[in-house]
Parts: sequence; structure tokens; C-alpha cells
Amino acid sequence: MTENKEQSKMVPKRRFKAFENESGWEQRRLGETQTFFTDGNYGESYPKASDMSDAIKGVPFLRGSDFKDGYLDSTDANFITKEKHSKLTSGHIQTDDIVIAVRGSLGTLGYATGANKGWNINSQLAIIRSDKNELIGKFLVQFLLSEKGQNELLSRNTGSALKQLPIKQLKDIPIPITSIKEQELVGRFFSNLDQTITLQQQKLEKLKAMKSAYLSEMFPAEGERKPKRRFPGFTEDWEQRELGESVKFINGRAYKQSELLDQGKYRVLRVGNFNTNDKWYYSDLELNEDKYANEGDLLYLWATAFGPKIWENERIIYHYHIWKVQINDYEIDKQYLYIWLENDKELIQKNTNGSTMVHITKAFIEERIFQFPSDIEEQKQIGIFFKNLDQTITLQQEKLEKLQNIKKAYLNEMFI
Repeated sequence: MTENKEQSKMVPKRRFKAFENESGWEQRRLGETQTFFTDGNYGESYPKASDMSDAIKGVPFLRGSDFKDGYLDSTDANFITKEKHSKLTSGHIQTDDIVIAVRGSLGTLGYATGANKGWNINSQLAIIRSDKNELIGKFLVQFLLSEKGQNELLSRNTGSALKQLPIKQLKDIPIPITSIKEQELVGRFFSNLDQTITLQQQKLEKLKAMKSAYLSEMFPAEGERKPKRRFPGFTEDWEQRELGESVKFINGRAYKQSELLDQGKYRVLRVGNFNTNDKWYYSDLELNEDKYANEGDLLYLWATAFGPKIWENERIIYHYHIWKVQINDYEIDKQYLYIWLENDKELIQKNTNGSTMVHITKAFIEERIFQFPSDIEEQKQIGIFFKNLDQTITLQQEKLEKLQNIKKAYLNEMFI
């Protein structure tokens, strides 16, 4: 594959060598091709509660949320009876179809493989079925997933409160068309890349599941004093006490907006900086030593998002909604405490229906029952074990993100 140095409006920036000297691509409206469209509007025949079934006896009845990474996913789908499915023939999915959300989650779509043949769609979805002698589904779906394709889809929203994309608007979308051979090669390239991404996702999910299993087995169950899984050489009962007896949670400083600078001596760490907010503020204020976090300090987020974090960068000022965790007991290892707090976070989430939006008070966290091995060497081994596992998970996460970014770049360069 090479990158074209002389750009033409109808030639992609990046093209396979076999097609370097071929003519440019065409651009047509999707409705100008021999493409079939249908949606899940079944009128009076729409499934009722009595027509619903289960995953064993029924047929997947897909909604706008039943997509994963450009493919169809029945993991959380609804199911209808086979009898009802047999009557809703217009929504039967075939191999090479593209299923797309036309209400609600516009731009969400998936390619139908052979495993999806015979599934059905609800009123949020539509099916795009191209003529394979003119336009290959594997090629078309990748264009629609590209930035160009997504912009075309989203710009055709006709709804206000509820986003809608009528089939009439779908037909108006300009699409690139090249020879069937080139379409096949492009489609196969992205299909192989998708498989690589899926394998990497599975590897990452397996590691996360492994960590979750180890967390549940390497800490004592409720009412127990020994964990189910243990390193060799350790047999003593674990100790337990209220967390506040061993740890002090120090409040961050509450800043006025006028005190937050665009430039300054110290960065001001806020909860959002750990998640999606890359915007940093600064401060020149000189504060008490306990209002700074240094590399290696253990912090705890207690509002909006919650849970422990280890700060791994330069000296900063931590904002309100973050506590610095100060260990007052020489019998407690910091890395072990971090892992215990992570496991405790999972327990708290289970008791709040899995919500990440949990407001943690200082009194609440200080009264948590803290379990720990009396031998600090056992604590250290547990801490090192999970630290190494976390590093492996981070590495695999970075590999996944790199693959996803590679695909995104290729999508933008391989379509006009």
C-alpha cells in the first residue's frame, strides 16, 4: 500500500499498489445504486409483550444499542418468538447487510456476518443491502464508519428531541465507488484489522477478568479472617480494624475560579484530569506541605468519580474532591493499601448497583473495615503482584488503543 503524492479529488490518499495506476473513484448517492433499504417499522404487526422470548428459544430482535465495534452483538439483545419472526420478513438480516440506527443513536451501525443471518430488527434500525456486483457491504460499512461517513450520517438528522435518519436521507448520502476487486481488497484489509482488534480486546478483557478473580480470592470474604488464595509461607489470620485507625484522609484545597491560572508554578489536579479532561489550571500559591502531592503519593477521589489513584508525575496541588491518603501505621504497605482500596471500591459499587457516580464522605471511608495481613511481607507480595498485573493490563490497553488509532487513520486515508 502506498500514499499518493499527487492528490486528486477522486483518488484516496492511500491506495494499494495494484491499483495505483487505475482510474479514480466515482462518487454517487447511495440511492443511485442498486441498494435495497428496509426498516423495522412493522405497524400493527410490531411485536407485543406476548411475542417476546429468550435467547434459547427466540430470535435476536436488535435495538440501537446492539452493536459492538462495527458489528452486530446480541449479548444484551431482546428476543422474539420464531413464530413472530417468521411474519416480520422485511426485517430478516442477511449476510453482508449493514444494519444502522435511524432513531436515537444515529451513526451507530454494524456489518452482518454469516453468524447474524436470520436475526431481526426493531423500529430503531434499518437495513442497507447493496448489490454485490456493484457495491460490497464490507467496503460500504467501513466508509460509513470513517470520519467522512459519520459526518454524512450525522448531518442528515431530521429530528429534534429524538434524532432521526429517514431512509430518504440515507439514500442521499454520497458514497465512493471503485472496482469490485479494489472494494474486495479494501474490505478484506479492514476485516483482518478488525479481527486483530477483536483479539486484542479479548486479551485485555481476559486480563481484567483475571484481576477481578484474584481480587475476590486474595482478600478474605465477609466474616472470614483468611483469604481463599495465598502466597506460600503465610498462614496467620488477617487483622481488621476501621480504616481511619491506620490512615488519615487529607482534604484538598477548594479553589475559587479566579485563583485558577492558565500558567503558573504548580499544576492544580482536579478529578477530571484523571478521566477525560485534559484542561489543566495552575497556581502560584505557596500552601501547607500537606496540600501538595508528590510522585508516588496515594490519592483518593471522592466525588463525581471515586476510588484510589497513585500520582506518578511532578509535584502538584490537589484540588477539593481529592484526598491525600497518609498512612499513620508503619505496619501498612502503601501499594497493598492501594490494592485494598481498589477492591473496596468494587464492593462499594456492588452495593450501589455498579454506579461510578458515588459520593463518598470522609466518615464513610474512615469507618470501612480494613483487612490486612499482620506480616508486612505478605502485604508487599500482594502489592507487587497486582502492580505487575496492572502494568500488563495497561500495556495491553495501550496496544488496543494503538490498533484503534491505526484503523481510524486508515479509514480517513483510504476513502475519498
